[in-house]
Amino acid sequence: MFAGYIVIVIRVLLSIIMMSNRAIATNYGIEYVQVEGGFIISLFIGQIVIGLFLIGLSEVKIPQELVNKQNGNNQDLVVEERDIHINQQSPNSVSNLARAEIMQYYAAKGIQIEEVYLTNQEDIYSVTYGNSQDLVELGGFSPRII
Repeated sequence: MFAGYIVIVIRVLLSIIMMSNRAIATNYGIEYVQVEGGFIISLFIGQIVIGLFLIGLSEVKIPQELVNKQNGNNQDLVVEERDIHINQQSPNSVSNLARAEIMQYYAAKGIQIEEVYLTNQEDIYSVTYGNSQDLVELGGFSPRII
């Protein structure tokens, strides 16, 4: 995507240089060349279209990942191993918003949670209920058990 922006900027600058460079040095002196405005405008628009095309090509990967996730084919998704440590000394340090979101998620499943603890990873919480303990990630649109 970044390459598309660079191409647009470079090509626009080259078009501006072409519009301003109307003098040509020859053996007989300096000759002034008249460059038609329609040619410069079409060149300018063409370069913007090429840059937008490159930006669009870089965005093709995102819809493909969504289709794979919707179809249950998660082969492009890489799950990394995390060393997660639970901070059980201070359950009150979990924000009220995170606690409410987790409680609402488990209430929809009909589970009454006992406590929510912070972990050493951002947006990952440890949830205890009954004799079970889950790790919940709040980084997406809805909580996800990992």
